[in-house]
Amino acid sequence: IKENAFINTLWNNAPLVKGKTDTPGVMIDINQMLPADKSYFTYMGSLTTPPCSENVLWLVLKTPIYVSDDQVKNFDRMYQMNARPLQPKGDRLVKETK
Repeated sequence: IKENAFINTLWNNAPLVKGKTDTPGVMIDINQMLPADKSYFTYMGSLTTPPCSENVLWLVLKTPIYVSDDQVKNFDRMYQMNARPLQPKGDRLVKETK
């Protein structure tokens, strides 16, 4: 998978110091990250980081966007311990839009 140009724009303009806010030199339109088809799945789950609180409403787009392996590695370097391992579905009800 080739690099996602929009993700590169985000990474190149993200603050490098935690807690520091800068105004990027470019306009970032987050809608550029979303696919044209915005249908989704939804379910009640939990936070992915401690305290892993329950009762979080998740919305997961059906159509993925793609990023390169290098972009994933860059994200991992910037945001270590971003999420816990995938959890079993259990008895969660998963709904979908049409």
